[in-house]
Amino acid sequence: MAKRCWVFFNLKKKQSTNLVEAFTACSTPNSNDFAWYLNFGATSHMTNDPKDVDVHVVYSSNEKVMVGNGQYLFISHTGSVSTLVPNNSLLLSNVLVVSGITKKLISISQLINDNNC
Repeated sequence: MAKRCWVFFNLKKKQSTNLVEAFTACSTPNSNDFAWYLNFGATSHMTNDPKDVDVHVVYSSNEKVMVGNGQYLFISHTGSVSTLVPNNSLLLSNVLVVSGITKKLISISQLINDNNC
């Protein structure tokens, strides 16, 4: 039996006009933002802080992450997060630590695969 994952979010009526804002969110500095954001376009979960992942491992490949403004950012570590939702078995695996991003992103497609839902 597959797990059920409940994800709640608000969609604005004019999504296309907010596309630029969504891309800019990845490069707009806000050091006080500790929230994780659901992202339909992200191919991987990402954070800017290795402390966000349970166990982080140094990333040894030369692959980079391309963000909305076309800039390529280095991946420093990878890891997993199992404590995002207290008292729940929600898992984020293969989380990339990318120091240049300012928002913590949850890839919807990877979330579904990680949790069989």
